[in-house]
Parts: sequence; structure tokens; C-alpha cells
Amino acid sequence: MLYLFLISWYVFIGLGVSLGTHRLVSHNSFKSNSALKYILVYAGTPAGPPIQWALNHRIHHKTTDTEDDPHSPYFGGFWHAHCGWYLPTGNTFVAIMYALAGPIRTIIDPFIWKAFPEKLPRDLDLPLLKFMSRRPVNFLLALSHLLPFYLFYVELGWMGLVLGYMIAVLFYNIGDSINSVSHLVGSPDDPNTQARNWFPSALLTMGEGNHAEHHRSPGNANFGGFDPGYLFLRVMKILRLVTLKARRD
Repeated sequence: MLYLFLISWYVFIGLGVSLGTHRLVSHNSFKSNSALKYILVYAGTPAGPPIQWALNHRIHHKTTDTEDDPHSPYFGGFWHAHCGWYLPTGNTFVAIMYALAGPIRTIIDPFIWKAFPEKLPRDLDLPLLKFMSRRPVNFLLALSHLLPFYLFYVELGWMGLVLGYMIAVLFYNIGDSINSVSHLVGSPDDPNTQARNWFPSALLTMGEGNHAEHHRSPGNANFGGFDPGYLFLRVMKILRLVTLKARRD
């Protein structure tokens, strides 16, 4: 039962980042009712404040794998692209230590991001979204994702805390790998970038590892190939909780 809970925790956060913070807030690639929208946005809060994340991601798409890209392994190196850019630092040792910080990142990350500007694009200028993106609020929301550590401790004692720590390290680094590994490993599909498609990454990131396909058509909710996130959206469509846009190639 505990291991089922661990998997559910991982999937909940993964869907939150992939569907809430990325496909919905950053790209508006599907429409959702408000309840599901903000559940997904909440689920993705360990990745950072949603508005700041979306603004940074839009810059990434405009400047992919150029000197202006916030996180390209071709300009700054692998570890800078992986997680050093958060701090920001080009120091490999510091970046590796940050990659191994696990749940400590949940506490630190909200305060690393800059405050969002007063003038926002219309799609991001929403009261609840702005409230959730304020650093102290994002800190509390992200911190709530560490509550499972109590269950791990009750069930397994100190070994449970070690297990929870390892899972947190895992889900942070798998998410970070989209900026690093997914621009280096796999098959290219977008001739304009070095983004790659790689099945193992897609499997572990709710479809985000189909990264070349995403860069080729950023507005599509369907990343192509094996895409667990899109399968979830199809189920939500059947339940009439989301509206999917027609696929554009």
C-alpha cells in the first residue's frame, strides 16, 4: 500500500508540472474547468511559481539552444542546463549538490525565482494564479507536498524518511532532465532546435520526454508518441472536464 502511495505521489506531481504548469499555464494547449485547472496548478507547485515558470518557459521556446536560452546544455554546459540555472551558477559542484538536495529544494526554490512583473500577458493576469505565484504562497503550497514524509516515517521510521528523500531527488532530477538530457539524448524531430524525443524520458515525465515533438508544435496538448499526460487529458475529455484543441502540425 505504501508503494502504491509513493507511485501516486510521483504521478500527482508529474501530472501537475506537465499538464498544469506546462501545457495549460505556459501554452494554453487545452481548456479546463477552474477546479481541475487549479488542482493541476497546485500539483505542480514544487516546480516553482506557475507564472514565473511559464514566463521563463516562453523565453526558452523563443531562444532555444542559443546564448539567450535560460537553460541550454550547449551554452553553459550540462549541469547549468540541468539545475544550475535556478541559482544561477555555472559551478558544476554547486549544481550537483543542488541536484541532490531533494526535498530541501522544495523549501528553497520558491525564493530563487524573481517576483513576476506587474504587467502580465492577459492569459496569466488571473487573480488566483497570481496569488499562487507569489513566493510566500508558493512556498506554503510546495511545502504541503512534503506531508507524505510523515506517512513514510510512521510506516518505516527513519528508513521511510530516507525513501521519501530519494523519491524527491528522483522527481526533481527527472523534471530537470528535460532541460539537459532531452536536448542531448534521443532522436531529433524539430530542425530548428536540438530538442530530442526519447521513450524512457517520456515514460518517466508524463510525456515530456517527447521533447522534439513538443518544440516542433508547442501549442499542441498531444506531445506524440507515448504520452501519459495526454492519455489523462483524453479521460478528462470523456468526463467533460477539459476541451482539447484540434491538433496542429
